[in-house]
Amino acid sequence: EFAEPIKRGGFSNASPMQVQLAYRCALVLKDLINPYLLRRQKKDVKEVSRMPGKTEQVLFCRLSKKQRDLYEAYLRSDEVVNILRGSPQLFRSITILRKISNHPDLVCDPTDSAYDNFVRNGFNQIPDTVDSDDSEGEDADDFESLVERSGKLEVLGKILPLWKKQGQRVLI
Repeated sequence: EFAEPIKRGGFSNASPMQVQLAYRCALVLKDLINPYLLRRQKKDVKEVSRMPGKTEQVLFCRLSKKQRDLYEAYLRSDEVVNILRGSPQLFRSITILRKISNHPDLVCDPTDSAYDNFVRNGFNQIPDTVDSDDSEGEDADDFESLVERSGKLEVLGKILPLWKKQGQRVLI
């Protein structure tokens, strides 16, 4: 009973009456659910006052060769060409580029054939999830290979031991 009036009042062509009704429905809904929400503020939590101030370090990492090849192949793909012509799939492409930048295994199986196919064909179709059935029996060499395929993981592998030695606490 709340969803429809709120949704109608949010449209750009909504009448002033619909906007007002949406606002009132939202207020009533907020009052109804407020007793069921657990919300703590910083002043209520004693540990927050003992924590050191937050510092932020932004690190720029180079892409690994595999990441760079996949990134450039995707930029040459038909999907990106269609976006440049006005296709509305922009957020999908941004997500794919972000995944490639995080780790190439997020968009392409780590096998050489899948990688070569992606680069050669300029990206056809990215699976929703990469099969990870073989990952159960990973040994140390597989882990090192996993790290080497991502520029971010390589940097983390070098900097985290340093920060640990310095007594730093890290949120990634």
